[in-house]
Amino acid sequence: MTKQEIINRLNTIADLANVADNGYHYEVIARDWANYGKDRTYFTIVETRDNSKHYVKKDYGFYDNNADEYVAGKANIEYDFGGNHKIEIVEETVEETAEEITVMSSQRFLDEDIVEEKKEYLEENNITEITCPVTKAYMQDLDGNDLFILTNMHHTLAAARELGIRVKFEEVDNDFTESTDGEEICREYYMGDHWYYVNHEDRDMIGVDVW
Repeated sequence: MTKQEIINRLNTIADLANVADNGYHYEVIARDWANYGKDRTYFTIVETRDNSKHYVKKDYGFYDNNADEYVAGKANIEYDFGGNHKIEIVEETVEETAEEITVMSSQRFLDEDIVEEKKEYLEENNITEITCPVTKAYMQDLDGNDLFILTNMHHTLAAARELGIRVKFEEVDNDFTESTDGEEICREYYMGDHWYYVNHEDRDMIGVDVW
């Protein structure tokens, strides 16, 4: 596994735990350490609880940056945070949703404070690539490009682009309908602004209104 694959897997473990939304919170910590000719990135996941001093830290080993190899820790990276259920990671193999697909959104407003928080998170965790969820719009723009709608991660996308982090897009199921009616889908995902290009093979088109 590469270091980024390790981080992606740890983020999946934390995300699965955070889904419970029961007052417990899980955060991936990637800490670089270099000394005595060694260069390592240590991995932990921290569990905290609202209104409590509860603090549990699990050791997921380290990545040897000199040897380009992962050294396992006490916690098993193949299982959830509790160590009870094996998790499945779907490797990214979807070529049609590569960086050049045409993506749009109608959410223009971004909270700059949140963008800064996302930038700090990406930097602190040494994240070099993010994947944003999109769903088919079943519509084309005036140039005949098939359109996808960005369904989430607007602030993280902005932060990644400011930092020069690679951005990929992955198609996900429509949260609202199984319809293939483009107008209906756009109504469901409408966020109040004019539809604009979030991603386009012509980078000058990013931010320009689609219609």
